[in-house]
Amino acid sequence: MGLLKYISSLNFWFVFWLTLDSIYFYNMGLSVFPILAVLSSMFLLLINYNEVIYLLNKHGKKVIYFLLFFIIHSLFVALFNSEYLYPKRVLFLITIIPVCIYSAYLLINKKEQLLEILKLVLTIHLFFMFFQLCFYLVTGEFIDFLESLTGEQQRALGGSYYIDSLGGLRLARVTGLYVEPGTYSTFTMVLYAFYKSLEVDLYRDISKINWFDIAILSSCVLTFSTYGFIFVGIFMIFSFFKLNYKGKVVLLLSSIPVIYFVVVNYLLIRFSVSHLDSSGVGFREQGVTIFMDYLQNSPFNLLLGSSYLVNFSHLVGVYDRFPFNDVGFAFNFIVHLGILGSLFVLSMVLPLKKNKWILVIIILLSKLDITTMLLWFVFPYIFVDNSDELCEE
Repeated sequence: MGLLKYISSLNFWFVFWLTLDSIYFYNMGLSVFPILAVLSSMFLLLINYNEVIYLLNKHGKKVIYFLLFFIIHSLFVALFNSEYLYPKRVLFLITIIPVCIYSAYLLINKKEQLLEILKLVLTIHLFFMFFQLCFYLVTGEFIDFLESLTGEQQRALGGSYYIDSLGGLRLARVTGLYVEPGTYSTFTMVLYAFYKSLEVDLYRDISKINWFDIAILSSCVLTFSTYGFIFVGIFMIFSFFKLNYKGKVVLLLSSIPVIYFVVVNYLLIRFSVSHLDSSGVGFREQGVTIFMDYLQNSPFNLLLGSSYLVNFSHLVGVYDRFPFNDVGFAFNFIVHLGILGSLFVLSMVLPLKKNKWILVIIILLSKLDITTMLLWFVFPYIFVDNSDELCEE
C-alpha cells in the first residue's frame, strides 16, 4: 500500500485540507478546507491531550512563546489603530492555536509519519497538475478543477503567450488545485522545502535526486510562474552543494536546457514592453512605494507594526483591496510585527539549523499572507527543538 495507507488517517486530512487554503467558496463567503483542518486539529488535540502537554512542555516551549507573543502583540498594537480594526480577525487568532500546537506535536512525536504524509499530499497535487497539463496538450481543452466548486475560474490562460513549436498553441500556465500558477508554485515549494528539511533531520543524507524531486521542481517550472522559477532556482543552488558528483552532473545537464529554452525565453516575452501591464510588475512597484511612504510617515507602526487585526490598506490610504502579499511575505511580516517585533522573533529563531534556511528563505520571498493557515502549520518546525532526543512513533 505504501503512502496510500495514510489516506484513512485524520493526520493526512489535516495536512491536505491546509494545502487547499486558496480555494474560496464565494457563495458561502469563506474558505471551507482550512476550517476543516482547524476542527480536525482540535479533535486530535483532545484525544492526545496528555501526551501533547507533556511533549510540548519538554520540546515545544518556543512554539508556545511565539504564539503568545503574536496574539498579545496583535491585540496590543490594534488598540492604537482601532479606527481600522477588523473585529472578525480576532477569530483567526483563536484558530491558529490548535493548528500550531498540533503541528508541533506531530513534529516532536510523529516526524516519520509526517514526512510520509507530506510526500503523499505533494504527490496528489502533482497528479492534478500534470493531468491538467497533459490533457490540455493532447486535446487543447483546459480542465478547470475549481470553477464548478467555487464559481471562480482558474487563471491558467491569462496573457497572450503562444507556443510556436506546437502550432501556435496558447500557453496554459497550469494550476492544479489552485487558482493561480504562482499560488501552486508557492504552496508546493513551501511544502517541498518543509519535506526536504524533515528528510535531512531524519536521514541526514540527501545526496541523490529521485523522481519525486524532479517531478516537484519540473511542475513549478511548467507553471511558468515567476515565483516558481525563483523558488526552483533557490532550491537548486542550495542542493547543488549537497549532492554527490553524479547528482551535480544530473542537475546541471537537466537544468541548463530548461533555463535557456524555457525560463529565459518565457521571461523575455512576459516582461517585454508589450506584456508589462500583465506581468504584475506595476502593482508590485506600487506596493513597494506605498510601503516606503508608510515607513517614513508612521514611526510608531514602523517600530511596533500595524497588527494583523488592522486593515493595512485603509491604514495607508489605499481604499481598494490591494494584494500586499504579492510583494512578498517579508513585507507582510514587517508590516504586522514592526522592526522591534521582527527582531524579537528573529532572536527566538536563531541560531537556525542549516537545513531550515531554505524553508525560511522561500517563505520570506513567497506571496503567502500572514493569514494563510499553511504558514501556521509550518512555523512550529522553525521553533521546535529538533534534538536527537525526540521520540518517534
